[in-house]
Amino acid sequence: MRLARAYLATGDARAAVIILGPVANAPHASSQRAAARALLAEARQAAGLALDASLTTPAAGEGEETTGEDATG
Repeated sequence: MRLARAYLATGDARAAVIILGPVANAPHASSQRAAARALLAEARQAAGLALDASLTTPAAGEGEETTGEDATG
C-alpha cells in the first residue's frame, strides 16, 4: 500500500494500479482489501483507466465477519 501511494505521489498511477491489483482482489478477507480497492479506484482514475464496477461496490460479505452461526444465534 505504501509503495502504491508513493507511485501515486510521483505521478506513476499505472504502476500503482499494478501494485494494488493483487491486494484489492485478494480471495481471502483482508483488513486492507477495502482500503486497497479505494486506492485502486483512485489510481485507475488518475491513470485514465476505466473504473472497474467491482471496485465501487463491496464484495459479497465484505465488512462482515462470519462466525459459522446465523444471526439468530
